[in-house]
Amino acid sequence: MSAATPARRGVGDLPLSWTNEEELKRLDAALGGANPRADALKAFSSLPTEANLLFTGYVDLRAADLEGSTLLAPPVSISELPASELPAGAAALISISARGVGIHLGAEARAAGLTVGPLPGNTPLVGAESDRMTALIGACWNSGTEISLLSGSITAPIIIRIESPAQGEALLARIAVKLGENVSATISEEVTGRSADSGSASGTTARALLATTSEVTLGKGAKLRLASIQELPEDVVYLPVRRHEFGANAELQIAAAQIGARLVRGRIDHQLTGNGSKVRQVEVVFAGADQLHDLTTYSLHAGEKTVGDLLAKGIFAGKARGFVKGVTTIPRSGRGT
Repeated sequence: MSAATPARRGVGDLPLSWTNEEELKRLDAALGGANPRADALKAFSSLPTEANLLFTGYVDLRAADLEGSTLLAPPVSISELPASELPAGAAALISISARGVGIHLGAEARAAGLTVGPLPGNTPLVGAESDRMTALIGACWNSGTEISLLSGSITAPIIIRIESPAQGEALLARIAVKLGENVSATISEEVTGRSADSGSASGTTARALLATTSEVTLGKGAKLRLASIQELPEDVVYLPVRRHEFGANAELQIAAAQIGARLVRGRIDHQLTGNGSKVRQVEVVFAGADQLHDLTTYSLHAGEKTVGDLLAKGIFAGKARGFVKGVTTIPRSGRGT
């Protein structure tokens, strides 16, 4: 194999110098979570990159050139953004970047009781025990935000704006969202960044890492409308992990558009354990040049009379590749699904 064609490799084979116990001690001192971090690091070191044997042939992370990358240390405290930064018609703005987390809550969000704070360090990342990509984030997350709305409803969108780090840097951001019983809300997620060059050339590798979670817990009868658009420059590796826990009769409507990034490897888990819970998902991919999108959705219909309506479409040009996959599991408890 020529030097111009590097060997196929998984996440664990990447030269990530910061996946070690010394780095975890630094993260624990700043953010907490020594025990769950240690457990996640063990899982990351032992799990295969792709646990599903049906999908191992799709793994190709050669475009990720993260040797010498630095795991950032963003400010732990959350800063207040000026009111002028709140987009017109939005209820709240939450900005997450290498500079830290900044927020501004509008009048509707404050009246409804929306709270935004640092994610407690001892909060384990569910799924880190069985998925290597999730374990990487669970061990080395360096930014954590917890968003809660326990009662009432917010009609205007809550905007979550995530900005990728610079070349040679890594940002692993956890975002936890909790809606209480019969709560209704809308979230608009914007994932953006700036290229290190005036333009990303075809065939180039990516030297910036952005990994994010969306850990959603929906109470009984809660309804969440979530729209996400990812427009990262093509010098970024993007690892999104989404996990949705459903109470009885809870409903999630999610629409996600993947447009940018050199390499995207994403996972969505729908845990429909509540009776009568519903998820409606639309995922669209637009790719060109040498982009690679590897996306998998897992749906567990453990509750009775649950509904899953999933749709995926893609448009690919040039040498772009896309693998969009799904696995639905219906145990005996999922009667009437």
